[in-house]
Amino acid sequence: MRADLHTHTSCSDGKSSPLEIVKRAKKEGLDVIAITDHDSMRAYDELAKGELGNEKPAYDATIATSTPFPTLIPGAEMTAKDEGVSVHLLAYGLDPSREDVKTLMASQRNSRKKRVERILEMLAKKGVSVEMDEVLFEAGRANLGRPHVAAALIRKNIVHSIQEAFSRHLNPEVLEGLAKGYPTSAELIPQLKSLGGVVILAHPGRLWTLEEMEQFRAQGVDGLEVIHPSHNYELQKTLGQYADRHHLLKTGGSDYHGDGEQYHAYFGVVTITSDWVSRLQEAIGRRGGLKTWAPA
Repeated sequence: MRADLHTHTSCSDGKSSPLEIVKRAKKEGLDVIAITDHDSMRAYDELAKGELGNEKPAYDATIATSTPFPTLIPGAEMTAKDEGVSVHLLAYGLDPSREDVKTLMASQRNSRKKRVERILEMLAKKGVSVEMDEVLFEAGRANLGRPHVAAALIRKNIVHSIQEAFSRHLNPEVLEGLAKGYPTSAELIPQLKSLGGVVILAHPGRLWTLEEMEQFRAQGVDGLEVIHPSHNYELQKTLGQYADRHHLLKTGGSDYHGDGEQYHAYFGVVTITSDWVSRLQEAIGRRGGLKTWAPA
């Protein structure tokens, strides 16, 4: 078994539609994937809709072909803020049809909108004029985020690339103090667990020391994303040993956002095997979450 438990679609900041991700995963020979959009599970609603006017769901894992669509583990990459610093938590096993899950996603979506509003206020003080309607146009139906502000800046010829937008106007140092509205990790972790979610600290090697990870372990995080394109072999080994020592789950994935985006070359390459997937699904089952997702 080959699995990728970290992918993004156009329902957050990815380029590919949910169905395109599933079809691409099938082409790459992946057996299991998780769509983990930022603060959103809308991708699963999209997959449940009929395609091209057909009443049949867009996604059907039982299609009788020689190479069936991959199994889907439901997930989302949730944002918390600790003293203004972003914490990304991969939550697996959440049921996108539950009203309390929908309420949480709506709250996170509102926090994203408020943050973008603050970013635009900050830009205006610097003499850079971008309206919310312009950012909403770039986002379409996706959850709002910095990439959509960057796209608006490019469209107005204020910058010439995503990289320039982030380095000049949207990097963490410039945006420090604009992160109000999100829950802290200490608040979000138990909330996700109460909804049946298994909570994994995303790409920790990029952000946290082992000493800092003790804070998240104390807050109840269930595991670490050990395999990630930004983690070299030595870091993977260190994180894996830390997880084993503390009886934490291990997961991994490509963090795929679409062709041409960062990490795009790793889709179908950066994967994990069945033992890690099975342990994750066992943990989801014990918590009462969804081990796999399919249209109702």
